[in-house]
Amino acid sequence: MLARLFRSAGAVAIGTAVGQGAIVLATPLLSRIYSPADFGTLAVLLTVGNISMALACLRYDMAIPGANEDEIRGLMSVSVMSCLLLAVVVTVCLALLPGSWHLGAVLDTMAQRPWLIGVCVAAVGIFQATNAYLLRQGDYRGAGIQRASQGIVFIALASIPAVGVLWAYALSFLVAGWRSGRYFAKAATDAVPWREAAARHRQLPMLSLPGAVLDVVGYSLCIWIVVSHYGTASTGVYSQVQRLIGAPMMLASISLGQIMLRHTAEIRDDKPAIRHLVSRLMMLMGAGLVVALPVVWFAGADILRFFLGPKWTIDRELVVAVTFAVAVRACVSPLSTVLISLRRFDLALAWQILYFCSAVTILPWLARHLDLNSYATAYAVHEAVLYGIYLKIILWALRK
Repeated sequence: MLARLFRSAGAVAIGTAVGQGAIVLATPLLSRIYSPADFGTLAVLLTVGNISMALACLRYDMAIPGANEDEIRGLMSVSVMSCLLLAVVVTVCLALLPGSWHLGAVLDTMAQRPWLIGVCVAAVGIFQATNAYLLRQGDYRGAGIQRASQGIVFIALASIPAVGVLWAYALSFLVAGWRSGRYFAKAATDAVPWREAAARHRQLPMLSLPGAVLDVVGYSLCIWIVVSHYGTASTGVYSQVQRLIGAPMMLASISLGQIMLRHTAEIRDDKPAIRHLVSRLMMLMGAGLVVALPVVWFAGADILRFFLGPKWTIDRELVVAVTFAVAVRACVSPLSTVLISLRRFDLALAWQILYFCSAVTILPWLARHLDLNSYATAYAVHEAVLYGIYLKIILWALRK
């Protein structure tokens, strides 16, 4: 089972590595074209992308990998319609905000760019739905190519100053548009209507969506707090560390989570098999973390200083703290798909409420009293504690 999972994940992981590798190789160029403050603004847009990836399709994309063949078109339709509708609503709401209102650093940044935010929501939602469809079809190579293309297109567009790093990010997700368009151009045969497909899987938006909102907003809070308390330039430094070291781990984690959702859906009635799979994954990811952290400690800051150039101030403490925080999340998040397969949305929601409440109360207080490096260390401890609790919940659900 584990070998099958990693064979499936291999092509997707290679695509992710190619896309992120292109970003890493282009970083010396981009960090000299754009300032830390520009990357701080990009960090805010990245939170929009992360939220869209989790929520724009109203979680119907999560149903696609394990859906019946006749439900796929309906679920694809409702996923794409949802993200397009959400994009329109977000754009209109931001455009209607009076320019004289000052709603904080994060909302002000978004309100100045309503069209950019709308395009980002729509493009990321379509990308996520299309990726779920490719995994459902077993086209792991296609999913890998799509992820690689997104990173390469981002670099190509961002290297053009007239386009800018912000629009480059939003437009890069449109690489999924042609495949999605080809899918909908084909005639539907024996397909369940989208309303019926949505009704069959209504548990996902009703029970999974609230928890997903809390989860992804809670994760984005860290960037929003850094923007609000330390400014866009410091946020640019923080986000570049997170992006160059943490983003590949999170993208691999998301890919592994989607594939694991497909496999655990097939064996949802065989808890011993799921427990065995989870325990093997825990051992492998834990070993990877033990190997990676010393490397980051000794070489991470120096490598980032070389890549980013003289305008950037990089501290070892910040690099290690951010890496550890992202690694903990990347290791536990794929395992949480077990709760979806087991339909234990109640447990997932309980933890997400706990995480959200902790993040909105503890993290702002820490930011008011600590410098950026100390805040990053405290944030890493916060992640370790909360995701440790999440792992305990997942293992408890498998024993019930």
